[in-house]
This record gives sequence, C-alpha cells and structure tokens, in this order.
Amino acid sequence: MKQILRRGIVLLCLCALCPLLAACGSQSQPAKDVPVDTILTNIRAAYGDDYIPNSEIPAELLESVYGLAADMYVEIGAEMALISTFPDTVIVAKAADGKGDAVEQALNTARDNAISNTLQYPMNVPKTNATKVVRRGDYVAFLMVGAVGDFEDAQSAESKQFAEDEVQKGVDAFHASFQ
Repeated sequence: MKQILRRGIVLLCLCALCPLLAACGSQSQPAKDVPVDTILTNIRAAYGDDYIPNSEIPAELLESVYGLAADMYVEIGAEMALISTFPDTVIVAKAADGKGDAVEQALNTARDNAISNTLQYPMNVPKTNATKVVRRGDYVAFLMVGAVGDFEDAQSAESKQFAEDEVQKGVDAFHASFQ
C-alpha cells in the first residue's frame, strides 16, 4: 500500500512538473521588456563591419512584402540593404497584444517567399535559405543577415554552412538581448 502511495505521489509530482519543463525550451515564453532598438543594436554589434543592412524599411514595404500591418506590432525596427544584390534584411518586432502568432506567421511566409525567389541572384541562395524567424514572447525577428562568403560554388556545403553560421550570430544576439 505504501509503495502504491509513493508511486502515486511521484507520478503526481512528475505531472505537475511537465508544463514547467516544456516551457523551458519554448521560444514563445514571455520575455522581459526590451526596447527593439536595443535588440537591433545587439544584432548589429554581433556582425560588426559585416552588417550590411543600411536602410530603414518603410511601413508600406513592411506590409506589402512582409505582411506586417501596423496594427500587428507596437514597436518595430526593420532594416535592409540598399544595394539590391544583397538580400540582407533584419526585422525585429514587438507584437501587439495577442498578435505574436500572426507576426511570426507573416515573417515565416516572407521567409518562404524569399527562398522561392532567390533564383534571381543564385549567389544569395545559401544566405536566403539560412534565414531564420525567431521568437521570444511577443518579440519576433526575421534574420537574413551575415558576412558575404567568398565561394566559387554558392551551392557548396561550405557555403551553406557559412551562411547558417552567420545567421546564427543574429539568432544568438536576439536571444542574449533578453538575459
């Protein structure tokens, strides 16, 4: 009887801990309030001279290309490269209440569209394919950014890994902003 009771208590404790353990790895967990400009500054710093976006993305373009209507966010920082041969784009949005999923979905759709359209500039395929959309609570970032690699074959495994490693710098800087 005691053994059954102990097992029941252990099982009850494990059941109570499951939601907490599941939340630990979640990137949609609530984030502390951080100004979007601070997050962008951290991302820029992670790249130093290799940060190519140098022009603010206007609201009209945010809506038409990235699907981000003004009522979907309360704060946004969005930059792109002024030279069209570079796909580099960084968008950091603090979603309006209840709009985090919609912002994340819009940016994932924009990512998928960018990947579909990279045939115009084949040298950008690795960087575009490495694009990440990351989320922390109400904050969502679109990261198509990084140094330009010097590869003869833009489709090589080394080129792909280089692009993924470069984008990861932005992902790490985004998440570090909340610590």
